[in-house]
Amino acid sequence: MIDARRGEVYTAVYDSNLRLVSPETVQPNKGAVITPAARNLAAAVAYCAELDGPAGWQDPAALDANYVRRSDAELFWKDA
Repeated sequence: MIDARRGEVYTAVYDSNLRLVSPETVQPNKGAVITPAARNLAAAVAYCAELDGPAGWQDPAALDANYVRRSDAELFWKDA
């Protein structure tokens, strides 16, 4: 669970082998405590990289983003 701002959180569920169990979604933040998740994110990313090893790493420019909600620009854009 990671703070998505706008009163929402990004969520997903992974098993102990880091396989996706429940897809990534954006949910309303109903009073969830998200600060520990944000603090632990860097450690989780480092752990995943460690599991993959250099052979599993990819060029960041080659990766494709998974946008699970519209941007502020899309939400608030108005025709002139």
